[in-house]
Amino acid sequence: MKAIVCEMCGSNDLIKQDGVYVCQNCGTKYSPEEAKKMFIEGAIKIDNAASAGNYLLLAENACDSKNYSDAENYSNKVIEVNSSEAKAWFIKGKSAGWQTSVKNMRTEETVNCFNKALDLNANEDFKNDIHKELKKILIATVNLSLDIYSGYPSFESSLDVLNTAKLSRLQYNDFCEKHSLDKGDFDEILMLQFVTCVITAYSVILKDYKGFDEHPTDFAFSEYISRVDGAVSILDYAITLGNNVIALSSAYKKKIEILTDKEASKSYMIGSGGTWVTDKTLKDEVKKSIIDEIMETHKKWNSIDSSHKIPKRPSPSSGCYIATAVYGSYDCPEVWVLRRFRDNVLANTWYGRMFIRMYYATSPSFVKWFGCTEWFKKLWKPKLDKIVIRLKMKGFMDTPYNDKNGN
Repeated sequence: MKAIVCEMCGSNDLIKQDGVYVCQNCGTKYSPEEAKKMFIEGAIKIDNAASAGNYLLLAENACDSKNYSDAENYSNKVIEVNSSEAKAWFIKGKSAGWQTSVKNMRTEETVNCFNKALDLNANEDFKNDIHKELKKILIATVNLSLDIYSGYPSFESSLDVLNTAKLSRLQYNDFCEKHSLDKGDFDEILMLQFVTCVITAYSVILKDYKGFDEHPTDFAFSEYISRVDGAVSILDYAITLGNNVIALSSAYKKKIEILTDKEASKSYMIGSGGTWVTDKTLKDEVKKSIIDEIMETHKKWNSIDSSHKIPKRPSPSSGCYIATAVYGSYDCPEVWVLRRFRDNVLANTWYGRMFIRMYYATSPSFVKWFGCTEWFKKLWKPKLDKIVIRLKMKGFMDTPYNDKNGN
């Protein structure tokens, strides 16, 4: 009869008197039928409590063994019997989180379960355990997207990295605020991982762009620009995540390197003489905006590390505007001769450097307005041909050439 509990006072001290059961604590009377029903329900409650205890033990063992599918199933069975078991909610959330995949993101389930667990048990040690577990799960989730990006750093996969990171940070920050928890170094960890990942990924991007002969096709060129934009967007996001000087310096340095390569990027084709000539480059206004961004990045780097010196603003990489317009390419034998003369003779004297500065200050406007006209080419080609012939006679070669001093 001890399974019978008085519904009025909770006492289990009920005795049969005059054909009815009387609670010795509050005096409430129950008919034999009512007492029988109370006995059955009480027994069921006892059996269910024992069952829940067994399932909770199984859930803990499965979770400790990282068998998260079984751990989730067992924790669900506990919750079916006793939805107030905080530890079952913790195990359920932990198991869901560690089963997260790219195609099945379950971090929202994790957060909901952890919130429920802390609503039921706000013990500080329990809260700290849940806090640490959520941090590990969310960082691991971001790493899933970073691993995919590292394997193939496309613009689309860079967007996945950013979306995953933003969601994970939102979930973590909201959870910490809800339960008055310190956010700690969560953002700094993400920041370091982003910078490291981009450094690795960019070597893949650059290798794919240059190809086996370092003469990118139009497709490789356009693909490179898209992938570079994705890498820079990850670095920009990383820069917002903290004040770690080492990580920030690495991010600024890599961003400048990537933007410098982007500004000078181009595609090639085989010219009429059987040599490689430039096919496509970025427009002048795009190059200018990239250089603006490079200089702004130098300033930001200097603001957090005064030992970093802000360099002189570089010139656009295209150069030789009039010669390029006349001969149709920045990379062709005639322009290679002129570029050699510019870098090895003119650039070494004060009056030569003055001429170069004046040339780059005025020639872009001429080319913009008249570079595509026939009369412009007919006017300049004979003059440039004579200069090229004289320079070749003096030993300036017409073989492929890489500019000096960023010209």
